[in-house]
Amino acid sequence: MNIEDFKPLDGECRSLLKRLLPADPESCERSWVNLLLYCDSYSWRWFFDGKYLWIASFEEAYSFFPPGENCPPEVVKNFLSGFARLCGDPAAVCGDLPWNYRELFPQASDYLVFKDDPGDYDYIYNLHHQQSFSGSKLRKRHNQVRQFDREYDGIYTAGAVALSDLPEIMQLSARLSGAYWNDASGAEERLALARLAEHWLDDSLELDGVVLKVNGQLAGFSIFSCLNSLLADIHFEKADRNFCGCGAKLTSVLVEYLLSKGYSFMNREQDLNLEGLRRAKQALDPDRLYRRVSAFLPGN
Repeated sequence: MNIEDFKPLDGECRSLLKRLLPADPESCERSWVNLLLYCDSYSWRWFFDGKYLWIASFEEAYSFFPPGENCPPEVVKNFLSGFARLCGDPAAVCGDLPWNYRELFPQASDYLVFKDDPGDYDYIYNLHHQQSFSGSKLRKRHNQVRQFDREYDGIYTAGAVALSDLPEIMQLSARLSGAYWNDASGAEERLALARLAEHWLDDSLELDGVVLKVNGQLAGFSIFSCLNSLLADIHFEKADRNFCGCGAKLTSVLVEYLLSKGYSFMNREQDLNLEGLRRAKQALDPDRLYRRVSAFLPGN
């Protein structure tokens, strides 16, 4: 395996990924849209060895566990050894392994070291539960939606994102993100959002979203794409808290829109161990977490 064997993302990679993935993937890391949007930050490249598809970032010394039939630990170790050599980083990572990988392969710890980080778990929500505001955790959200409806009755609108909305979405994001966009993770989001306009009209990507406006002014937006026929992946979402109850109302609008499109669940991705983000995701009362582990070479 040489660095020249790894090619930039292209249609062949997409076809392989689609063929090898299960019919109902739940991991946001398996989203082709995410790979495209974040390629400026990660420079994703791919290599197919005839059986396993490896998608990796040399800059981050990170590779994804290959989709399809579970790859045995000795094969993961061999790949990771070669990849670490090419990266010049012995601590190279293979991420997004199934949560039960060590149960499937009891010998796995003879080959690899595993890390379980709750900050890497995806939050998955039942849309019907969100719609009904059932349960004590969602009561506050229900009250916030009612507050928004009373405060802005007759002057707010909600609808699908159009290409013409993207410049205003970027402007709102820049204003709300502030200094965050100057650090590493914030810069990733900024670059990814900027790529939306390039891909928005590609119907095969199934990019979609909702906007919430008050007196014609953008108050919030949510951008998603299809992970499987029942599950939408929420890529970006921002709400202007200067509008009372805006965050809760935006979620309500998003839920109704997703249900109208035939979805039953949404994946709101990871909390990255950020306490504020974790509280916000937990407050929405997730149906379940999509759990994953990462693998390293022994000694790292």
